[in-house]
Amino acid sequence: MLAAWEASGAAAKYPVTSWVGVRPSKATAQSANLMVLPDNQLFATGKNGDTETYTLTLPTGGKPVRGVRLEVFPEKGKVGRSSNGNFVLTDVTLNAAHPSKAVAGFSQNGNPISDAIDTDPATGWGIYGQTDKPHTATFTLDKPITGESVTLTLRFGSQYGQHQFARFKVALTDSETPSSEGIPPAGTPERLAWFRANVDSAARGADQQLAVAKKALTDYDATIPATMVMAEMETPRKCYVLKRGQYDQLGEEVKPGLPAAFGQGEVSTRLGFAKWIASEKNPLTARVFVNRLWEKFFGVGIVSTTEDFGIRAEFPSHPELLDWLASEFIRLKWDMKAIQKTIVLSQTYRQSSKTTPALLKRDPENRLFARATRLRLPGEVIRDQALCASGLLVEKLGGRSVRPYQPEGFWDELNVYGNLRNYKNDKTPDGLYRRSLYTIWKRSAGPPTMGLFDVPGRDTCRVRRSRTNTPLQALALLNEVTFVEAARQIGQRMLLEGGTTPDARITWVYRELLSRRPSVQELALHRAGLEKRLARYRATPEEAKKLLAMGESKPDPKCDPSELAAYAMTASILLNLDEAITRE
Repeated sequence: MLAAWEASGAAAKYPVTSWVGVRPSKATAQSANLMVLPDNQLFATGKNGDTETYTLTLPTGGKPVRGVRLEVFPEKGKVGRSSNGNFVLTDVTLNAAHPSKAVAGFSQNGNPISDAIDTDPATGWGIYGQTDKPHTATFTLDKPITGESVTLTLRFGSQYGQHQFARFKVALTDSETPSSEGIPPAGTPERLAWFRANVDSAARGADQQLAVAKKALTDYDATIPATMVMAEMETPRKCYVLKRGQYDQLGEEVKPGLPAAFGQGEVSTRLGFAKWIASEKNPLTARVFVNRLWEKFFGVGIVSTTEDFGIRAEFPSHPELLDWLASEFIRLKWDMKAIQKTIVLSQTYRQSSKTTPALLKRDPENRLFARATRLRLPGEVIRDQALCASGLLVEKLGGRSVRPYQPEGFWDELNVYGNLRNYKNDKTPDGLYRRSLYTIWKRSAGPPTMGLFDVPGRDTCRVRRSRTNTPLQALALLNEVTFVEAARQIGQRMLLEGGTTPDARITWVYRELLSRRPSVQELALHRAGLEKRLARYRATPEEAKKLLAMGESKPDPKCDPSELAAYAMTASILLNLDEAITRE
């Protein structure tokens, strides 16, 4: 069929294009952090500026470049980083030259793909109306670009702020006639032949890339030092009961097996034991896991002693519910996301936390789950949400442990001979503002601020966390460097993004931090406090400068220091509210 198709001249009308995905050797952005993921996708994290420029250095493998393809993918249901999920790509250049032709699968009315190559910085390609779907656009050059690499520049400079890609991928082609739109009609022999030709072309390219990837993996594995692993002995060692615990007084020989209460199963080896743990016939694993999930969402498990399912455990408050959740977890093939979705979509979880005196008297600990439980957020989440609201959070995945701010001299007392003496915090955003789970940790002592919020130590296994409410927690939220710096950055956002009046800015920060609008009384109270602090900092500008100097990030020079300090204190008050650190 392919030969007949080519002889008919259809091949010239519907050409085959071999697109080759490219992993950028360098990817930078004006404001955001561009991460290159293992599958060559680029992921924008961090600050989301009103305008943005992505600059990618793309290796060509020595082949000429005649076209580039952009594939944009949804991230959390939105292809753009804007609040409405849209993006507006205003300018595309390859080595500073505009492509001669652009084609996209979809463009919104008034924002066609051609606007991305028209040299007008105010116009661009948008996709409003399909912001939750992937999109593809191809750009063709009149003359090929040669060299070992090509620089692709994507500019987002429209009047609509923060309208840039969230996640995307780039491919290049050396074909003279890239065919993104010339696909034969469905149901025709030409369509079938075109599809087969493209699949063959793509398969050849994929085979080559797979061979290169396998060789790279083999070469990398060869650099990893070998270490001893466990293996079963051909003849298992005999084990005996030791009389009165004396190693030289052997009693009855014992063999590996299950307690009779747990039924029958072949567990004579570690592999057999592992299979039994995940077996549908094992009554424990699924029950223990779903009980811990229940505690995560409701504050207390169906069996309140989540760390103990033995004879001293508390009896389940809802035994039939525990049985059903365990069997449902197994039915879902141990899918942890699916069972959590089942729980959070339940009517029980979606209840209001409002209660009545009668209900509180009858069920003070909410063991009947007749209302939603108000829970103080974990210490890690409290820090992460403050960084996120401030715009400082670096969402990079993986990597080494980082060193955020710690009290001076803390590690000198606890780590007399260790490598954390003379502790110095990192100076870069990548080291200061990562999620709390990346914070460097010693088994015997963790970060002190997290400890104030009941994050347990790691010297022993802790299944269940305590929850306390102490004055030290409030002092940390008001004075610890991370929270002061986050409050200052939130205050800066209030000035630059929240509007032009104090009421508008206070309303903006309420919605940002508490997901609601302030009441009339709250608005009046904050307005009065803001005016008082503003007068104070204008009278003592050195105090404002001292406040703004905390932390490694620098305040925006466009903001008046006294005004910024006053708004920073307003943000600090909100960060310290019970409502801000409690899950309603």
